[in-house]
Amino acid sequence: LSAIALPSFLNQANKARESEAKQYTGSMNRAQQAFFLEKTTFTTELANLGLGIQSQTTNYQYYISAGSADNTLVSVSSNAGDATQLKNAVGAIGNAINTGTLRSFVGLVDVATQQSGEGATTVAILCQKKTPGDPEVSAVNFKVATTTAAALSCQATNFEVLE
Repeated sequence: LSAIALPSFLNQANKARESEAKQYTGSMNRAQQAFFLEKTTFTTELANLGLGIQSQTTNYQYYISAGSADNTLVSVSSNAGDATQLKNAVGAIGNAINTGTLRSFVGLVDVATQQSGEGATTVAILCQKKTPGDPEVSAVNFKVATTTAAALSCQATNFEVLE
């Protein structure tokens, strides 16, 4: 009986740990959207988002990565990028510390194309790695939104869209 119950218990424990990263990374996305609405730029400083999220917990490391011109996230480490990049896109990273059992999360907030007479709007996506391990952000490619959130998607085959 314990041979059946133990793997199930461990799986549920990992899902609970992953829910922290999913919630935090999604919160970072929403906070970036609010930050952009107020400042018309994104930030690479976690503290500037005002969420009270620590950059590292027991299970995950959290940071922000600047988007590049080809719509990939620059790197898996904190990268300030330049002002032009920060006006276009920014990534939120939930990097699993225990890469053997926990999946990593990558969020992206992008500026949708401005329409005549309207200001810029933002769209966001949250992706989860399908298997445990680092997010390998440099390999994560995002299709850029034009005017709707539906146009934003994770292009990397090792990720699935959550929201």
